[in-house]
Amino acid sequence: MTKELTIKKEIVMTEENYNHCKHIAEELEAIAAGTVYMTEDGDIINENNITEDMEDVEPFTMWDYFSDVYDIKYTISSDKTLCGVQLLVAFGGPNIYIDTNDGKVKLYWWTDYAEYELSREVIESINDCFQELYYC
Repeated sequence: MTKELTIKKEIVMTEENYNHCKHIAEELEAIAAGTVYMTEDGDIINENNITEDMEDVEPFTMWDYFSDVYDIKYTISSDKTLCGVQLLVAFGGPNIYIDTNDGKVKLYWWTDYAEYELSREVIESINDCFQELYYC
């Protein structure tokens, strides 16, 4: 008779790494809500910072945010529909992924790990963006 050993790994996150993930999730939340804009000079601003003298202020979209993503991994179902994406947005220290399959921002830095959950609206907005890219 053999014994089964179950080990439950606890995730211990540093506050700095957790806050970094949270900040990214909050940025994505604002973009999905349509409250982030880009000025004609390329500056990214919140809707509360728009002044009357600003010309050609345009919404900052998910396309804009992910325009320089380093890697895209698609998860496709057997009927070839998009289930989700994993996006590498930073690497080399730390590595940061936006993963719509798990619904999280994930940060890896040597042996450290941190994560922060994304809202359903953000996940759907990202998936819509990359679904368009996948099917073109």
